[in-house]
Amino acid sequence: MRNRTFSQRWLRSEDEPGWDVLRLDLETEPAVDADRATDILRWIQHNVPYRADKEGEWYAGPVWTLKNGGDCTTLAPVLVAMLAAAGIASQLVWINQPGFQMNHFASRVLLNGRLYWADPSLKGARLGERPDIAARRLSMGSVIGAS
Repeated sequence: MRNRTFSQRWLRSEDEPGWDVLRLDLETEPAVDADRATDILRWIQHNVPYRADKEGEWYAGPVWTLKNGGDCTTLAPVLVAMLAAAGIASQLVWINQPGFQMNHFASRVLLNGRLYWADPSLKGARLGERPDIAARRLSMGSVIGAS
């Protein structure tokens, strides 16, 4: 069994100026298989429907989310859990969006010592593509505040 640790901290993002992120790290052995990470991301995007919360923000567990769908706050943890099960290190990232009605939750995957964005709530977002850029490309700017 691998040694796994879980830590959390707030930090100012260096690669996304103006974004405050809550970084939740699940550290496992580094993975070199981007294809597996991409397959898991695509599977969630195509098999677990995006469903906005009915009223306010609420959390649903991974099993419920896999059966019923969810929004960014439930889909990102499912992705991180599935990546961890495959031995791929990843992290949850809370994206603070000042001036927009809601914030966003996504993840990043550690491959070959580098972090790559992975957003399961944006169907068609590519591994390594920033959520705001993916939202603009996919004409889904209203989902995360990208215009």
